[in-house]
Amino acid sequence: MALFGRRRRTPAEPERSPEWLAREAEIERRIAAEPPMVWAPDAATSPYAERILETLRTGGLAALDAQYAALDGLERSMWANDAVDAVLGLDQRRLLQASEQHGSAVSLMLATGLAVGIGFEERGEGLGGDLSGGQRSGFESWLEHARALGERAHEAAGGDDPHPLITAQAATVTLGAEAAIAHSQRWQAIDPWNPMGWLRFMAQMDARWLGNADSLPQMAVHLAERAPEGHPVVPLSCRILGQHWHTLFTFGEMRDADADALVWRGELGRRVTGAAWERFAQARGAGRGEASSWDWSAWDWLLYGVQAVPVHSWAAAVFHHQQGRIATGAWEQRFSDPLAAATTRRARAIRVVTMHERPLPEDADADIDWGAEGPPSPGAHSAG
Repeated sequence: MALFGRRRRTPAEPERSPEWLAREAEIERRIAAEPPMVWAPDAATSPYAERILETLRTGGLAALDAQYAALDGLERSMWANDAVDAVLGLDQRRLLQASEQHGSAVSLMLATGLAVGIGFEERGEGLGGDLSGGQRSGFESWLEHARALGERAHEAAGGDDPHPLITAQAATVTLGAEAAIAHSQRWQAIDPWNPMGWLRFMAQMDARWLGNADSLPQMAVHLAERAPEGHPVVPLSCRILGQHWHTLFTFGEMRDADADALVWRGELGRRVTGAAWERFAQARGAGRGEASSWDWSAWDWLLYGVQAVPVHSWAAAVFHHQQGRIATGAWEQRFSDPLAAATTRRARAIRVVTMHERPLPEDADADIDWGAEGPPSPGAHSAG
């Protein structure tokens, strides 16, 4: 059997060389030196959520206006993303009413997200054809209200803040693909590479909703190859491919190996992850691109992509960069025990990287997934 790519020696096999044993000890040392895999803390994935809730409790909506006004750029984007999710655990209808009455751009943006959340609660679970008349009516009515609130928030913000429109993106799901795309073009005209916007748009263009089999792959290529170098939206392309994989695996009823072959192991996966590595990780390594609260998630998205292709040298480097932390999203979609799976894949990446650094003749019969880089070249053995 294989453990992280190692085969147990059978009695018929020769004893391993001293070089192999030494390399094996080095592999185990490198694996043991990495920290245990853990879920990333909330401060990494949702840095503003607690602050938003505390501000609402102590200062109310006016204080929330001031908190948002003190931010700019991608920090506002993370704040808006956290706010929509953070308040869903509160008394939504009461807060919605108060936010509408307050009437500021920020409170109306908050109200937009609340109306969307209530609409999806009214909808419940099930495919579109399974909805009762009451479910459908409530869903459509709340999303219509959310769109109206989004327009009010957009006007109150002066038309130059993309986040009211982005918050209302989910409310266009009942209008069809053309309307959803047209709405996305409005916030893209203000901020074409907003990570929150593309995350919300991604959820709509899944083939289970408004998209088709080509929608998410095209979106992934667009971000990987066209977004500015070093921008955290570049590796979001890998998260989008993870969503595409999940759609094929669930809605498309593909086996995971078949979905892998279509998404990660072919030209699409290599193209997207290659561009994301070069245009985000390499650009950041050169010191280009400003840091933001999206950065941690961006590295997590990249990690998910490069370990899925897999490109072991890249995966080992990003695993080390992330210091044993992963976030939810694609990891939970793919693995029933994401931490165990990440631990296994990190160990595999370290093993393959070390074998490439110190190739040996024994590698010729190694039972291992070499990934996109392939095994060490035969000529390299003599140099080992």
